[in-house]
Amino acid sequence: MVLEINQDLDILLNLIEKVMSEIKKIHTFLRSNDWLRDEYTQVPGLTKREMGWGNGYCALPPEHPCYGMKYGDIYHTYTYGWPSELTFSDKLPFNWSLDFKRDTGLSDDNYWLIGFDTMHFMDTLERWPKERVQEAADQMAYNFLEIWIKKERDEKDNVL
Repeated sequence: MVLEINQDLDILLNLIEKVMSEIKKIHTFLRSNDWLRDEYTQVPGLTKREMGWGNGYCALPPEHPCYGMKYGDIYHTYTYGWPSELTFSDKLPFNWSLDFKRDTGLSDDNYWLIGFDTMHFMDTLERWPKERVQEAADQMAYNFLEIWIKKERDEKDNVL
């Protein structure tokens, strides 16, 4: 009985260590919609529309199973409770690089970004303040971590 508890504890501690090391590899990144708000107010005849604070992204390293996947494929392959519809997937755009490095503390820009925006019908600043965008990005990061761990677990089970 004691041996079983010790083995279960070792398994649990190894899993916690694995989760903590992997979670550090999935970073969230936010971009404000201010640039678009300014654009809407400066173009004559263009109606100003409601939108949330900004967009949320997860930066996935090359070893993540979703690296390189299009957002539609991710959305339909992994039916998690995504916090918002995924609307972006691409390598880190060059013009975002400085903001990304400043906000995440990362020096490498070899990440695949998956993200969502808050510019859909009924999206407002009240519904999507910056704090809610961060919460949604954090939930998305958790989902990507879960996908990663499940894939590694499945690969390990297939080897055994």
